[in-house]
Amino acid sequence: MKPSHNSLPFLLLGIFFPVLGILTSGCQTTIPAQGFKRPLVSSQVSHYGGSPLSGEIALPPPPRESFIPVSVTFVALEDFPVDSLSPLSENASLILNAGSTNPFLSTGRLTRAIRMTRSDQEIKDIKADLEQGRFGSHAALSTLVGSVAPGITSRFTLKSVVSRRIPNWYERIRESMELELHLKEAKKGAIVAISVHGVAPAEASKNDDDPDATPTFLDQEGQRQTLVEETTLIETQADSGATQALLVIPSPFASPSCRFIATFVSWKPTPPEPGSAGFSAHEAHVSRALHDLSRRKSEDDNEEPDTSGLPAQLALRQGLQGLENPDTRRNSFAFLSRSTKASLAENLSLSASDPFLKELSRRLLGPLAASRHALTEDKLGWIIEKAAYKLLADLQKEDSITPSLEALLVAHAGEAGRSGELIGDVLQQVNGIEELHREWIQENLIFLEDRSPSARLRAFDWLTGQGKVLEGYDPLGPREERRESLRNLVQVSGVQP
Repeated sequence: MKPSHNSLPFLLLGIFFPVLGILTSGCQTTIPAQGFKRPLVSSQVSHYGGSPLSGEIALPPPPRESFIPVSVTFVALEDFPVDSLSPLSENASLILNAGSTNPFLSTGRLTRAIRMTRSDQEIKDIKADLEQGRFGSHAALSTLVGSVAPGITSRFTLKSVVSRRIPNWYERIRESMELELHLKEAKKGAIVAISVHGVAPAEASKNDDDPDATPTFLDQEGQRQTLVEETTLIETQADSGATQALLVIPSPFASPSCRFIATFVSWKPTPPEPGSAGFSAHEAHVSRALHDLSRRKSEDDNEEPDTSGLPAQLALRQGLQGLENPDTRRNSFAFLSRSTKASLAENLSLSASDPFLKELSRRLLGPLAASRHALTEDKLGWIIEKAAYKLLADLQKEDSITPSLEALLVAHAGEAGRSGELIGDVLQQVNGIEELHREWIQENLIFLEDRSPSARLRAFDWLTGQGKVLEGYDPLGPREERRESLRNLVQVSGVQP
């Protein structure tokens, strides 16, 4: 059977809600020990066009053959040895606190204890331990089956059936947890998002009189608690080897005897063939997904959909807010630049000073706001990267650039990065990150004929680091020998200084 272009992602699904396939029937029929109370929850699977980053957007329906099946099984656990698996936070690209004045978090409260594995052997061993009661009592909560295609997200939801009132709170709450699986376009991998809505220990407030502070309350043990809605996102690259994963999530539900929710996810890299076992069921799930997509169609049918599955909408809805907030500026800038492959900007987010990032963010907000209706990943990345180079070039021309910032410029642009005027000229000639990188290579090839030995040496070293083979060229050799070597390079490999 010809591999489908979908086979890639769910792959790293393991990074999120992934989990091995449907549990064995033994697990589902295990009788919980007396006194074990499983959470009373409802479950639902739904689908939408777009990603957890972009939100719901209008998309043309994908062809039926592009969908692949995915299943998620939730199991309530009395206990689990959390140290036996790796923390999910090690792979998180973004952690959000919905509804907060500080939406970007360095670590979550409800999601920090999530554990994950994609190892077939580890999942097999954990299932065996589960059947033997090594985690205490357990009870299967729900098995959901969905279908996903490039550009589409499947959402698997568990929600408390009964709402509850908590002391001094203005409304009743229903705890929930949600897993979203998004297949990227063009075999680029997947985006996985886990959202948990529940009660967590309240953090100490710097200002008890702050009207924007999240309300808190005392639980039955006298501990101060608050409501939290956190979302953790992971972006993965294509990995056709993975077909299952397991996430162990601290339970947000009000059931003292259920401490964890084991989430087993499995997927097939290709759809079943017509006439094979499971084909009819898969077709039914595809029809359900297409129905969800048609129901969620954008009100503006004339607007051309953005099918790139990018964080552009995140940049508008939360990234811009993060850039304006000093407490979240560095984290949001790092995420935006990393997601759009703006490599210089990403390095700056890690090493530049707070005043520098403040000025860079100020320069970004105007272009980002002006492009909000036409942003794609490439456009967003170029806006960010161009602003970073422009600010550094301005500092260089003013002779106020620090040695560490100039070193970053040289690392990314080679000898061309030592001239603010040249950087400015190049930025006016190119219109994208890849095009800019090609121009830096061309400029450094020109520097191989520079009169300055140190300039030639720096350009040669940078080009070598970029994988350019300049066989026979010696930056410190006699002029005629250097020129002869460059002429030979042009004839043999097409390198054009």
